[in-house]
Formats: sequence, C-alpha cells, structure tokens
Amino acid sequence: LTQGIMCAVIVAAAATLKSDYSASKLTSIGEISDAFTAEIGVTAGRTVFGLGIMGAAMVAMVVLSCAAAWGLGEVAGYPKSLDMSIHDAPSFYAALGGCVLMANVAVLVCSDSDLVSISIGVTVIDALLLLPVLGFLFLLARGALPEDVRLKGAKMWVYGGIFAMTVGLAWGCAVLSLANSA
Repeated sequence: LTQGIMCAVIVAAAATLKSDYSASKLTSIGEISDAFTAEIGVTAGRTVFGLGIMGAAMVAMVVLSCAAAWGLGEVAGYPKSLDMSIHDAPSFYAALGGCVLMANVAVLVCSDSDLVSISIGVTVIDALLLLPVLGFLFLLARGALPEDVRLKGAKMWVYGGIFAMTVGLAWGCAVLSLANSA
C-alpha cells in the first residue's frame, strides 16, 4: 500500500510540478509539498504527499536497515533472521537497531536540501537495482521453487511482463529524475 501511494505521489508530482516549478526552486520537502498541494488542494495534497513520504521512508528504513544488518551478519558470521528472537540473534538485532539509530541521526544533522538530494539519490539507485532484484526473483520462481508452485506457462509470461513493465517504468522515472535535477 505504501509503495502504491509513493508511486502515485511521484507520478502526480511529475505531472503537476513540471509546469510551474523548476527543479532549482524546490530545495526542501516543505517547498515540494507546497508546490504539490497548490495543484490538488491543501488538505488532500498534504495528506497524500505525507503518506507518500512516510511510506517511502518506512519501506526504506526497514529494507536498508535489515539489508545492512544481514550483510554484517554474513561477514561476521552471527545468526541473522527476523524469524529469530532477540535472544537467539542479539548481534543481528543490535546491528539493525544501530542502522536505524544512525539513519535518525543523519536526518537530524542534515539540512532540508541535503535530505532532498539524498532522497532523490536513494530513489534513483533503488530504481536501477530493481532489474537485478526482480530478475533474480523471477529466475528463482522459475527454477528453485517446488514444482507445484513454480512459475510456468501463462502465469510465467504474465509475471514476466509485469516485472518488465515495472522495471521499465522505474528506469524511465529514474532517467527523468536525473535529467530534471541536472
């Protein structure tokens, strides 16, 4: 749901902001919110924009913190899984908490314009990494799953098409984002 709202906010913002605002005028989240809400109304605009930003932040916090804690666990060799209790994987949960804490400190220390640049950069990187992630998931679903749930036939083509459209849209948005921020 949060990713859907985030995508809707990005598409709506791209469609409405291009006409009246240049990328150089929008240097903070507040300015982006003001520009966005001018098009669809203050209450609706701030609600949708806030949900989009909150959803993106929540997903990023969970994914990036878990990935960092997992990666540290791979290197250090400690038990790592969200399925394990804090007593069974204390190092994993300490690393996870440390990542969340460092992200919060970065938000408190950075200026608004730095946060906008960081947000755009992370979103572009996220879009570019979507191809290998979905590609490997697709390959795993075609070959590594048990035979009765493996992707094959029409279902494989439908999911493959959805994955391809998703990656194409994400890469297109990343290119437009980079072109508009330059």
